[in-house]
Amino acid sequence: MKKVLAVVMALVLVLSMTACGSKADIDGSWKLVSMTINDKDAFEGIDLNALAQKGYYLGATCKDGKGNLTFGDESIEFTYDDKKFEMKNDDGTTDYMDYSRNGDNLSLTKVQDDGKMVVALKKMTDDEAKKFASQTEEDLEKAILQMVLESYGLSADD
Repeated sequence: MKKVLAVVMALVLVLSMTACGSKADIDGSWKLVSMTINDKDAFEGIDLNALAQKGYYLGATCKDGKGNLTFGDESIEFTYDDKKFEMKNDDGTTDYMDYSRNGDNLSLTKVQDDGKMVVALKKMTDDEAKKFASQTEEDLEKAILQMVLESYGLSADD
């Protein structure tokens, strides 16, 4: 009887750790690769890959069921479980985004009456995560402005 009870308790322990482990599956820093709203690029005119090559990132950090999405001057706190991100809006409403992970890729999807939003992120390297954590909003804004100006053949000095 004691052996059966010990085995049952061990199984309960293992299963409870497995259930909790799913949140940690996305712990870390993630860089934004693309964001579309109704199949249109939400960052049209900003080359996110070129921005990342310069060492600046839009992205997310996740740890223990809590996280933060950072898009330049906008930062959104969220919580997550093994299926959804939950974000509280300023007006008191709550938005939910389904997510899935495939290796180093994380995809967030929100379907609503007026369309669909898809956010694609890629796992950051340790070096990228350090730069992301230390970048300021002003540095990021300057880098984006410089990229936009360069796309028109201009420089910040013009």
